[in-house]
Amino acid sequence: MILTALALSTALSEAPRPPDSRPGSTPSRTVVVTGTLVPGTLAQSTREVLVLEAEQLQALPITTVGEALSMAASLDLQTRVPGALFGDVRMRGTHFGGVLVCIDGVRWNDPQTGHFNLEIPIPLEMVERIEVLTGSQCAFYGSEAVGGVINVITRRADGRREARLEGGSYGSGSAAALVEGVQGAWQGRVFGGYARSDGFAQNRDFATIQAAAEGSRTLETGHLRAMYTFLDQRFGAENFYGAFPSWEATTGHGLLLSAELDRGPIAGHAARVDATWRRHDDHFVLYRDRPALYENRHSNTTAQVKAVSVLFKGRGATLTGALEGGRDELASERLGDHHVSRIAGTVEWLQELVPGLSFQASLRGDHSSTWGRQWTPGAGLAWRATPTLKIRAAWGKAFRAPSFTELYYSSPAQMGNPNLSPERSRSLEAGADWLPGGSLNVSLTLFRRWDRDQIDWVRRNAGDPWTAANLGALRAQGASFQASGRPTRRLGASFGWSWTRLDLPAAAYASRYAPDCVRHHVTATLTAELPKAMRLSTTCTYKDRALPGSDPLLLSFRLGRAFGALETFLQGENLLDRRWEELQGIPLPGRTFSAGLRWRSPAR
Repeated sequence: MILTALALSTALSEAPRPPDSRPGSTPSRTVVVTGTLVPGTLAQSTREVLVLEAEQLQALPITTVGEALSMAASLDLQTRVPGALFGDVRMRGTHFGGVLVCIDGVRWNDPQTGHFNLEIPIPLEMVERIEVLTGSQCAFYGSEAVGGVINVITRRADGRREARLEGGSYGSGSAAALVEGVQGAWQGRVFGGYARSDGFAQNRDFATIQAAAEGSRTLETGHLRAMYTFLDQRFGAENFYGAFPSWEATTGHGLLLSAELDRGPIAGHAARVDATWRRHDDHFVLYRDRPALYENRHSNTTAQVKAVSVLFKGRGATLTGALEGGRDELASERLGDHHVSRIAGTVEWLQELVPGLSFQASLRGDHSSTWGRQWTPGAGLAWRATPTLKIRAAWGKAFRAPSFTELYYSSPAQMGNPNLSPERSRSLEAGADWLPGGSLNVSLTLFRRWDRDQIDWVRRNAGDPWTAANLGALRAQGASFQASGRPTRRLGASFGWSWTRLDLPAAAYASRYAPDCVRHHVTATLTAELPKAMRLSTTCTYKDRALPGSDPLLLSFRLGRAFGALETFLQGENLLDRRWEELQGIPLPGRTFSAGLRWRSPAR
């Protein structure tokens, strides 16, 4: 059976799925969404949700989570390195710091600078799905969730084994292996991967090492898990932050501990506790061959605990509460030593008013040692107008706290501002999800957002340093459309389109990041099952960003042939050999090819 490249979570029907890893889930439930504190059904979802299924993504010319995100038309991925190893992500016209990245529902954003938010340490081999929830989600997640949330959901170890070997243009190559084991109630796995390239241009080489280890135990009343992640990246950073032959190295360590209970301490309802620790080290050299001329070393550490529990459930209503606390620390040669402590509490009410009509309301309070208290309410309605049509609407407030870099950075080219205020916004969206029958899924969403005090880097004259500042009022509006289906048993297809318009305040200065918003973004995929156990997948993306000399119409393919558990594959990217840039002055590769082998044993 052909699987489409994108599985829209707007489906109104339910199909069996593996057990979810979050509180309140049961093996009999289907697709869950990240727009609530605990899993909710699609019929209750009041916001646009897109689900990228890992099993489907692995049939495309994609090897990393970052590359997978490029298939979502609602996301604007601005990469600097092939494979999306280092890049920024924007959503609905927000700054790249206005998108929150989570792993299994727990925030993973970098407190120093949003440039490292896509350094996701989870390999695609360990992913069950990626949920992209657009629109304000600060009522559930707090700071950064202004444009939306990306939630990478890992799957439980099931005893499978995988190995991948690949080589291609510009001396690129990669190797990865995953080994899982299941013994009674215990599950475990180990992953290791390596990727490198000589670079398609001068000083654009890179090398990446990735590793992960996880152990878990299934209990009669829940599940315990511990996971360690490691990610080391070293790359030539030509023109990344100006016209300099730079070099950069980043190293990340992560530890995730979780305990989920099917029957928690509050009236027996489901509960979950997550504890995470993350350390990120960054070494930046302005002139690669002369490091003594100018270099930066930064190290930041984040520790946090989050507890979620269902407080009441019955009579068509669910009341859920969450408490979390965390501390961010920074030690930097250019920014100094700083720390931020934060606590937050959230309550959510989900009510079925009448059959087919659901109401959701939430309120979150955040308090920080540096930016004080913030209240972010949210509400939404979902109406199942017909068995195949759902109408939804949502409203919410949001905020984004300034990063350490925006507050304290100091260099000849950039100056932070310790007097910055948090960004604030309010947003409204409405949409419809249609499942007419068969495999077809269709979704349409309209939105508008009003921002104030958005943070950006500005300057009045070309020779002036960029300075962090709060902009005036800003308005964003747009629309998105998603469709996927299987025209025939052997053919799957998907199409996505988004449009965003920013109305910026009139100013006598240049703004660095805010105007650089993709206006139109189109994605399309086609997957075909061919004779002799062959499968062909094609992807096409287009971005209207109006960068001079850039023609971002990209066409890629992947052709695979299965020999039992072993698959051989050939793939090509940018087949039209277009000149393209995601960020002005940072060109990306032309036409490239690669080939490899992948072996996958079945689950045990």
